[in-house]
Amino acid sequence: VVRRIYPDDELITEKFRIEFQEKRKNIEDIDKGTLSKAKLETGWSAISLHYDVLSPLHILFTPNVIDQYNMVFRFLLSLRRAQMELHQCWASQMQNKRNCLDSSLIPFWTLRSHMSFLIDNFQYYVLVDVLESRFCKLISKMENVKDYEELQQSHEQFLTDVISRCFLELKTVHLSLNEILELCSSFCNLMSRLSSTRSQKEIAQFENLKLNFQRHSALLFRILSSVRSQQVSPHVAQLLLRIDYNKYFITSGCQLGGIK
Repeated sequence: VVRRIYPDDELITEKFRIEFQEKRKNIEDIDKGTLSKAKLETGWSAISLHYDVLSPLHILFTPNVIDQYNMVFRFLLSLRRAQMELHQCWASQMQNKRNCLDSSLIPFWTLRSHMSFLIDNFQYYVLVDVLESRFCKLISKMENVKDYEELQQSHEQFLTDVISRCFLELKTVHLSLNEILELCSSFCNLMSRLSSTRSQKEIAQFENLKLNFQRHSALLFRILSSVRSQQVSPHVAQLLLRIDYNKYFITSGCQLGGIK
């Protein structure tokens, strides 16, 4: 499946295509002991961005470089998707609030608020503190490059910085973030079909989502704090400042999702 995208500058963006590449897995290749825990490929994880590279740019944008850009693209897409779902959930909350104020829903909306707080701040960190910052630095270097080797090194450093500061190669942080994004999507899915009477099954699902979100958000905070203490990482310090500027994270036991 291929779909062309046309933002403002069509001369550039007409060279981009969004592709969907289905990845089939043989069920026999999955260990039976881990079958229940195996995560199958989703449509979102199979989306990729294809760029029609023209000469001489093909020397700079190699297939490996395009793969790295796609890794960043899929991460940004999943982050934006979770944010949009949470915002839509908030819109539904505001609409229902006008009709009936149900105090029993407060824990649900508190969890949504904490999820949005974490996702919104993390996305702002990625867009401003990572992408905008690194891109400006790249442009500044490119204005003074003298040869191709220097240009290639500057571009490789830019891509390395982006991947590193998005924690895409720090497995513990990346896995924790993915779990949080999946929990946000699952929560929004639950809220979209939540019955007015709220069955025991729905309440149990909510409690499980809240517990897992608290656990993974606490784990994420502790890992980031550990990374900051072990090495000089201004970008990690900046992210921690954004998500814990008023020390709420620390005073709540490094957990989000509950009512303090």
